[in-house]
Amino acid sequence: MKHTKGPWIVDNGMVTMDDQAQQLKEDIGTKRQWVAIGIEDEEGFSEVVALAHPSNACLIAAAPRLLEACEIAKSALDYAYFQKGVACLKELQFVESIIQKAKGDT
Repeated sequence: MKHTKGPWIVDNGMVTMDDQAQQLKEDIGTKRQWVAIGIEDEEGFSEVVALAHPSNACLIAAAPRLLEACEIAKSALDYAYFQKGVACLKELQFVESIIQKAKGDT
C-alpha cells in the first residue's frame, strides 16, 4: 500500500482528545479507515502515539528508525565532507534539514 506523498506538516493547533474522538465518530459508517500506531513497554503496556490511514501507518511506525538512519548518514556525510573533502555539502544539508524537521527544530 502506498503512503500519502509529502511533505507532511505538524498541526501545532494541539488537537484535543475530544477533537480526535469527534473525528472518529464522524467517520463511522464511511469508507475512511483509521489504525493506531503505538509503542509497547516491557510490561506490555501499549500507548497510542498516532492515528493514521492504514497506508501511512507503516511509514509512521518506521519514523524512529528512519531518524536514526538519517543521523548515521549525517555522521558519514560530515566525515566525508569535513575530513575527506568529498563534494557532498548539498546532501549533508538535506539530511540535516530532515533531522531538524523530525526533531521539531524547524
